[in-house]
Amino acid sequence: MKTRTNGLRRLAAVAGALALGLTGTLALSATAHADAIPGNINPDATGSIIIHKHVEDANSTDYSPAGAPLEGVVFKVTEVLLNGESVQLATSEAWEAIDDLTPADIPGGGFTKGTETTLEATNASGIATASDLHVGLYLVEEVSSGGNLITTPAAPFLVTIPYPDAAGWLYNVDVYPKNLLGEVSPTKTVGTPDTEANVQLGAIVPFTITVPVAKQSLPYESFSISDSLSAGLEFSSWGQIKIGDQVLTPVTDYSISDDDTTVTLTIPGIAKLNTATTDAGTSVTAVINAEVTDLGQLDNTATATINGKPGTTPEVTTNWARLDITKVESGSATTMLANAEFELYAADRQTLLATGTTAVDGTLSFNVWVGNDQTVTRDVYLKETVAPQGYVLPADPWTGPITLTAGETAEASVVARTIENHKAKGPNLPLTGGQGTMLFLIAGVAIIGAAGGTLIFRKARA
Repeated sequence: MKTRTNGLRRLAAVAGALALGLTGTLALSATAHADAIPGNINPDATGSIIIHKHVEDANSTDYSPAGAPLEGVVFKVTEVLLNGESVQLATSEAWEAIDDLTPADIPGGGFTKGTETTLEATNASGIATASDLHVGLYLVEEVSSGGNLITTPAAPFLVTIPYPDAAGWLYNVDVYPKNLLGEVSPTKTVGTPDTEANVQLGAIVPFTITVPVAKQSLPYESFSISDSLSAGLEFSSWGQIKIGDQVLTPVTDYSISDDDTTVTLTIPGIAKLNTATTDAGTSVTAVINAEVTDLGQLDNTATATINGKPGTTPEVTTNWARLDITKVESGSATTMLANAEFELYAADRQTLLATGTTAVDGTLSFNVWVGNDQTVTRDVYLKETVAPQGYVLPADPWTGPITLTAGETAEASVVARTIENHKAKGPNLPLTGGQGTMLFLIAGVAIIGAAGGTLIFRKARA
């Protein structure tokens, strides 16, 4: 009896070494069936391998994983043959042959791979089962992460059917291969608009989304970037989509949703991503161009989703303010002046930002980009270049510096300035103009009248 017990312990050690594999990332346990007579293997029995897939968690204990179950992970189970036949575990020679065997040793030393079976993906409880397995040695491999961002898949491992246990032989074996899940950590930056100031809103601002993608043991299966622009911004276009420095081709490598909010890699695009991450990590970048339709601190975020796991970028803002100009006659605040021409300059008074002309009501507005993120103020200068007809330019045509601030609302982002023009009025000139001419005309008429009267008088006397 002592010899049989020692032999059983030896077999258990061999089987345990096989099942624990290369990394020590799984545990084994009994499910239901155990032969009551230790050492007696039924060569005609069948068994199963029940795979429990959970996220690795430091609080886990043997046979009681604390990590969340992973649904959708796919495994394959392959029988290992010895000299072309199933390993005859009913003999001590077979157990000695598999002593210290690892998955990396196969094929070799007479061991080859036999029939392989791809299991159904793990269910919501993280379980997948290989059933109706006859007595022998099996290789278990994780082949697909499904909708999970698995950065460290379980290493391949070997399992015997049956598996030795203190209570007897286990024909239904539970295994607990663990996984490390990765995080999706995209970032977002906002660029300089195509115009820094304009009379009508409508500048185009580029946003660049960058998604780091780690080197992956298992192929990536899905990848998308979504950006639903916030208030004050409207979709204009998607710019380049790149994997590393490789520019992807629209339609072929990626598709765009009907509402223009989401870019999704196609099967060829995923293949390029997997090629790029075979030996090292890379980044996927996407540029979305947005039209500015309002003032203030216009915020935006984006979401990247890899293998079903989402990650959201920190918030970024493009900041806009407005300068309102009212042109009036000096001394008459209610006399509005049209057709005054202005130039708007940056703080250096050298960089021209925009030009404009006052409307019939004497008003003119400049919408100005003041900066991104934490930059919410900007100094500008205004220069009047052409005065309205009948008015003259001020001695100093510059107004400024004017500090513009992008507030949390559009109303808080407006600065107003009233600028006067002096109306030209010439002095009264002697003997010229309407008054002088009138005096000459009156005098002439009087002389003619007097002469006419004298002539009539003389004729009457005669």
